[in-house]
Amino acid sequence: MRDAAVGHGPLRGLAAGLDALAGKVDAAYLSACDAPFLRAAFVKRVVDALDEPTPESDRRWVAAVPRIDGFFHPLAAAFRLPVRADVAALLDAGERRMSALFGVVPTRHLGPADFAAVDPSLQSLRNLNAPAEYEAALRELG
Repeated sequence: MRDAAVGHGPLRGLAAGLDALAGKVDAAYLSACDAPFLRAAFVKRVVDALDEPTPESDRRWVAAVPRIDGFFHPLAAAFRLPVRADVAALLDAGERRMSALFGVVPTRHLGPADFAAVDPSLQSLRNLNAPAEYEAALRELG
């Protein structure tokens, strides 16, 4: 499925993906396309965080996102499908930042300790944005 509007960033892409998955799954993991070191166990950890207890026993997490050194990693997050309405409302209001969503819905923030058993060096969050980074990754992979 294509974005409804070009140039509106990852939030619009999330909306398109969630629309495509409606009625097929309960939750989705969103990943950047340039994350070659992404580990399945990392993804599972993020998705499983959606089912962890919330401070309010009658609520559920709607999103789970790594937050490392004070920064969100929204392109390594999991979302329950009902978040579609919140995403649409943000887009209608002219919002394009993924991080805005985390202030609107119950969001489980995951820190480095949450990944200690599955990806202690957080390589799953590493992305490649330049040719030199790509070349370095190729060398590391042998």
